[in-house]
Amino acid sequence: MRHGLSLFQITLILLLSGSALCQQTWNWLNPLPQGNSLRSVQILDSHTAVAVGEAATIVKITDSGARRSTQFYAGGVSMPLLGIDFAIPDTGFAVGDEGTILRTVDGGENWTAQASGTRQRLSAIETIDAYTAIAVGDSGLILKTTDGGANWIPQSRVTPRNLNGVDFADNFIGTAVGDNTTILRTADGGVTWFPQTSSVSRHLYDVAMIDDSSAVIAGQSGTVLRTTDGGQFWSSQVTGNNHTLSSVVFSSPDTGTIVGFDFAEIKGVILRTTDGGVTWNEQTSGTSLGLSGATFFDNATGLAVGDYGKTLRTNDGGGSWISQPTVTTKPIQDVFFVNRSLGFAVGGNPIRANQGIILRTDDGGINWSVQLTDSSQTLHAVHFANQNVGAAVGGFLGTSGTILRTTNGGQDWFAQSSGTSHQLGDVFLMNPDTAIAVGFQGTILRTTDGGNNWSPVASGTSTEFLQSLHFSNAIHGTVVGTGGFIARTTNGGKSWTPQTSGTATTLVDVYFSDENTGTVVGGPLNFPGVILRTTNGGATWTPQSIGATGSIQSVGFLDNDNGMVVGQEGLGFFTTDGGKNWNKLATNTINDLASFTYTTTDTGIVVGAGGTILRFRSDSPTGIKNNPNPGTEKPGGFVLKQNYPNPFNPSTRIEFSVPERVLVRLTVYDLQGRKITTLLEETRNAGDYSVTWNAKGYASGFYIYQLEAGKVSKARKLLYLK
Repeated sequence: MRHGLSLFQITLILLLSGSALCQQTWNWLNPLPQGNSLRSVQILDSHTAVAVGEAATIVKITDSGARRSTQFYAGGVSMPLLGIDFAIPDTGFAVGDEGTILRTVDGGENWTAQASGTRQRLSAIETIDAYTAIAVGDSGLILKTTDGGANWIPQSRVTPRNLNGVDFADNFIGTAVGDNTTILRTADGGVTWFPQTSSVSRHLYDVAMIDDSSAVIAGQSGTVLRTTDGGQFWSSQVTGNNHTLSSVVFSSPDTGTIVGFDFAEIKGVILRTTDGGVTWNEQTSGTSLGLSGATFFDNATGLAVGDYGKTLRTNDGGGSWISQPTVTTKPIQDVFFVNRSLGFAVGGNPIRANQGIILRTDDGGINWSVQLTDSSQTLHAVHFANQNVGAAVGGFLGTSGTILRTTNGGQDWFAQSSGTSHQLGDVFLMNPDTAIAVGFQGTILRTTDGGNNWSPVASGTSTEFLQSLHFSNAIHGTVVGTGGFIARTTNGGKSWTPQTSGTATTLVDVYFSDENTGTVVGGPLNFPGVILRTTNGGATWTPQSIGATGSIQSVGFLDNDNGMVVGQEGLGFFTTDGGKNWNKLATNTINDLASFTYTTTDTGIVVGAGGTILRFRSDSPTGIKNNPNPGTEKPGGFVLKQNYPNPFNPSTRIEFSVPERVLVRLTVYDLQGRKITTLLEETRNAGDYSVTWNAKGYASGFYIYQLEAGKVSKARKLLYLK
């Protein structure tokens, strides 16, 4: 008897022929098309290039740079991608942190993760043909594949130093470069490598082979090395002591480009040669962001990519570089919405004076315009009493005490005298006349006349930097700051009483959903974030576990149960039970996120480094709908919703509806069709239901979840990212 395909197999085939993710809950609003830093870019053909970067971002650029399509968490990974190369237009590799290797065979539309056999960072890759490639990385690691990446074989290490770049002139002759002037050369396709020497002692970041004898290397402190004799001698020139040169590319034997960053002048660096690298001339990049990669379709048309998604295009050999318009690339520190349409964001460069910026949106955050820029110190917080009256506060390196006020919805802003030279970290308006501002060295200021006069109030500390405050009503408020400081007022800010937080770490943000129930977040950079919860107005604070490394910068709640936090390196978590459990969100970035706010019950705006503005959308406040009496409402049909969050780590919620009493089975499969687990198998009445899957203990990657109810079967795809 001939066996046919099962319903699950047919469904799986249909799913796999579709898009990688069924639902995207986070969308970039600024920069556009996305704001993750791009680290490398490579041409596929005369009109197409692919760039890779943070959060496993892959941007496919077509029409010689005119059009772009973006995917995040490519190949089901979340690591930064640092290098990319194509042997032929269809087949290429990308490499990155923790031994990440991805391969595509369809021109970058889809990517598959490969086993590298290492957890060390891989910085660069060179494809020799469709099946052969060389990857280099930390501690002198060199990997080679000759079977399209099915196996990656470590080559003999000849240096303990990190390798940062590699290039080949043909199938046999190549050069790799790295830290402390490491230069390696191979003449047998990367099987054996021999060290070479130069007269400089600098980190080297990239190399371009012009032919089997000639090459150019770019590196630290403006270093450019050049050889015309196979590396027996490397001549040196310095293009600028403050230049960090990240990438070098040649479009012809004579014409080449180097890109990087100038730390002194805070600008992207582009250098151009038309004589094979003998001399280099600086071009105007027009950006203050660092550039990490470049590629050219011909001598005239090229691309440069870099920090926060910056992409430059030239059609005249670099005579001019054109960037896609961006609202701002300055760090955004805070965001506040007056209503679902009108919102404001503030920020600025924290290490440069007079770099403050105010942005405004009138359409729920879709479009933003600059209202004020470079006319005040960096602004750290903004708050409005109503759609007309608001204030923004800030300062520079602990000083300045900046307060700006508007009475016409942000059309005009005017400075007020704060009476302090201390930097201010937050402001809260109880009404148009009454407001509280807090800041450096325990500063608390209060006004009852619209800011005409600001009076100091004792905070209980003269040393801590007070970074955030929140009022649940006109009289109950809480302020938090460095050293685990928490203080509370029960009289509208006239006096403050310190509370015991139980921690000495920096507390960055606070939110109260009522006068008794509040959450405080913070933590030092690169360490586990801190979350404290109170249900008695701060008389006691209880730590909560979030299970992630990174400072938490912002917290918001819709009610006592449903809330979200964001923070360092794209950190995002949500809770539906008041913080007893926190579930990871895929924010599509590893940019530092500074502030978050709900604009409606199903929409939120997140802001952060590099001008990051992200919009979060879901079907309900945190992507979850609860029916307190399942079975009492008869739905219109069988429904299987997309899981939320997606991607997730380690738990996700799956919702479904059935229109009648029926036996329900909810099963999870891997992409080979093997059953992983059965989440539910029982008879249910008509109604809406939800089931949580905790994938702890399973491998990262895509899975299929299938709902079988009577004769009906539905399936969707989900992504588990550790």
